[in-house]
Amino acid sequence: MLRSLIHFGRVNLAILASTAVVTAVLTGALLVGDSLRGSLRGLALDRLGQIADALLAERFFRDGLGEDVGAVPVILLSGSAAHGRTGARVSGLQVQGVPPAFADLFPHPHGGAHLAALTAASGPFPPVVINAAVAAELSVAVGETILLSVRRPSPINRAYVLGTREPTALLTTLRCTVAGIAPDAGLGRFGLQPHQLLPRNAFLPLATLQRELGVAGRVNALLRSTAAAGTALEPHLALGDLGLAVAVTAGIATITSDAFVLRPDHVAAAAASAADLGLAHQPVVTYLANRIGVGARGIPYSIVAGIDPIAGLGSLELVRGGPAPRLEADEVLLNSWAAADLGAVVGDRVELAYFAVGPREGVEARTAAFTLRGVVAIKGLAAAATLTPPFPGMHEAADMASWSPPLPLDLSLVRARDEDYWDRYGALPKAFVSHATAARLWSTRFGTETSVRVLDPGHIFAGPFASAAASAAGGGMRFQPVRLRALEAAAGATDFGALFIGFSLFLIAAAALLTAQLYRLGVERRSGEIGLMLALGYSVAAVRRRLVAEGLVVALAGALAGTAVGLLYAATMLKGLGSWWLTAVGSRFLTLHVEVTTLGAGLLLSLLLVVLVIRADVRRAAGHPVRRLLGTGRRAVEAVTGRARPAWLLAAGGVVLGLAAGLLGLWYTRRATELFFATGALLLLAGLAAYAAHLRRGG
Repeated sequence: MLRSLIHFGRVNLAILASTAVVTAVLTGALLVGDSLRGSLRGLALDRLGQIADALLAERFFRDGLGEDVGAVPVILLSGSAAHGRTGARVSGLQVQGVPPAFADLFPHPHGGAHLAALTAASGPFPPVVINAAVAAELSVAVGETILLSVRRPSPINRAYVLGTREPTALLTTLRCTVAGIAPDAGLGRFGLQPHQLLPRNAFLPLATLQRELGVAGRVNALLRSTAAAGTALEPHLALGDLGLAVAVTAGIATITSDAFVLRPDHVAAAAASAADLGLAHQPVVTYLANRIGVGARGIPYSIVAGIDPIAGLGSLELVRGGPAPRLEADEVLLNSWAAADLGAVVGDRVELAYFAVGPREGVEARTAAFTLRGVVAIKGLAAAATLTPPFPGMHEAADMASWSPPLPLDLSLVRARDEDYWDRYGALPKAFVSHATAARLWSTRFGTETSVRVLDPGHIFAGPFASAAASAAGGGMRFQPVRLRALEAAAGATDFGALFIGFSLFLIAAAALLTAQLYRLGVERRSGEIGLMLALGYSVAAVRRRLVAEGLVVALAGALAGTAVGLLYAATMLKGLGSWWLTAVGSRFLTLHVEVTTLGAGLLLSLLLVVLVIRADVRRAAGHPVRRLLGTGRRAVEAVTGRARPAWLLAAGGVVLGLAAGLLGLWYTRRATELFFATGALLLLAGLAAYAAHLRRGG
C-alpha cells in the first residue's frame, strides 16, 4: 500500500489537501458555534457573579425584607455622570446603592476588593466606585470628582395624570469622589439585563444613596445567591412593601395605595378577601375636576367621586330627605354647598372639565356633560373624608392657593369661598357620579379605583387582605431567575454550529466536489491496474477494499491536518465576528472554546463525507467489465478533453450574474440575504465551469 500511495503521490496529495479543506471548514464552523455559546455563557456568569435570583420592584420597599428572605438589598437606578472639572458626560449609567454584603456576590479576583474603597474613603463628598468603561469615557482618575444625576423615585408613575413631569423634580444630583475603578469584568460588568454590551456602572454606599434620595431604610431591589435561593417571599411581604395601607374608621376599612391608583390585582384581592369573610365592599374612584360648571357659573378645582351605594357602607342622603337614587351614565349629584354656589337645580346641565393623559404622556383638557339628578346633604357618606386619598401636593397644603400638584393649574381662579370650603371640609368631594361612569372617564393603564371601602366592624379584614395582596403582587414583587434566563439567552434558540456550517456550505460542497473529481481522475488513471487485478483472480470486493483502504489512509491524514487548520479557521472567524462583522453577534468579547467532542465530530463527519465519495467512485470503476478496464487507461483521461467554449461561457456568465447579485444586495438591503446566497451559488457554478473548461483543454 505504501508503494502505491507514493507512486500516485501527486493525486493523493491533492485529495489530502481537499479533505483538509473540508475538515477545516466543518470543524471550524462547529468550533465557532461552541465558542459563541461558551463566550456568551461566560459573559452571563461574569456579570452576575453568584446572583441566582433578583427582585426588581416598581416601588421602594423596606430593606429589612432582604434579611427575611436571605437576599442582599440594593438600589438600582439609571442616571448619568459628568466630570467635575472637564464637564465630559456619560449617559446610560447604572447607579447602584450597595451594602458591604454585595461584595460577597462577586468573589475574587473581580469582586469585593474594589468595593472596599467605599468604606475606606473619607472626604467632603460621598465616595463612588466606577468601572473602567466609565472612567475611560470621562477621562477621570481616582481622587477626582464627578457629578451623578439620578432619577428621584416616585410611587406615582409620570405617565399618570398626577405623575411629576418637571425635570428638576425628577432628578437628584450629587457630587462624588472617585474612590476606586473596577475593571470591566466581574463586578465591573454587573447587570441584570441579558445582553453582551459593556455596562456603565457606578457603585455608592447604600446608606448614602438612600439619604440623598430621601428613602431611608428602603430599596427597590433584592439580589439572592444560589445558596440562598428558595425562601418564599409572600409570607414576609407587608402591606407597606406593596405600597398599600388599610385604615379603619368607624368600622369601615379603607384600602389606599401610595401610587394613588390601586393595581387591579389588589382591587381583586380586596374583593376576594371581603367575600371570604362575608364583608361588604365598595370600590371608589376619585378625580380632580378643573371646573364644575352650570352655564356661566363654575367652581374651580374640586374632587369628584365615582361610587355606587352599598348597604352598610353609608349612603348619600338628599337634602330634601331620603337616599339618593342610583345614577345612570349621564347623571350627577352635587353636594349642597356646590349646588348653592352654582345656583343649580335638578335637571340642569352640569359640565365637568378635567385633565387626562394624552399621546406621548402629555396632559390634555377634556369635558363631560351630565344631568343633575339631585342635591345631597354633607353628611354620612358625602361627609366621609376617606373617600379622597391623599392627592400629591394637595393634602399637605394649608390652603388651596398653596397647592403644588403636578398639573398646569391656574390658582388665581380660586375664590375666598373655595378657601372656606377647604378650611372646613378639606378634599371632600363636591360631585358624585356612578362608579361605571368614573371608570369610563378616568380609567388608566395603571388601574381605576383609588380606594376600596370594606365594612369591617370587627377589624378582621387587614390580615387576610395582606396575605391575598402579597399573593397577587404580580411581576412587581417576584423573584426572577436571572441566572437561568441569562444562561438560556446565552444558549439562544439558534444552533450556532449548524448556522456557521450553513454559512460555509458552499466551501464545504466545493471541496467535497473537488475531492470527488480528483479521486475519480485517480481511479480512471488506475483503471488498467484495476482490470489487471481482476484478470489475475482478485475478487471485485478485494479490489474495492484495497482502493478504499488507500483512500481512507489519505483521507485520514487530510482530516487530521484539517482539524489543526480548523482551530486557526475558528480563531480567525471569532476575530472577525468581534471586529469586522460585529453586527452579526453584537459582542466583542468572544474567546475560542475547544471541545474534544467537537474536534472528534468534525473529523468523523468530514472523514465520512470523503469516504462516501471515494467508495462511490471505486464502486463505479470496479463495476466495469475487465476487457474495458484493460483497454482504457490513457483513453480515460483523454475522454475528458473536448470543446471548452461552452464551459467558459457558463463560467463568464456565472461571474457576471454573481457580481450583479452582490451589487444588487448592497443596494436592495431588504433582500440582502437571498442575494448573498445567490451570489455564492453563481460564483461557485462559475468556478466549477472554469475548472471543467480547463480540463477540456487538456490542462
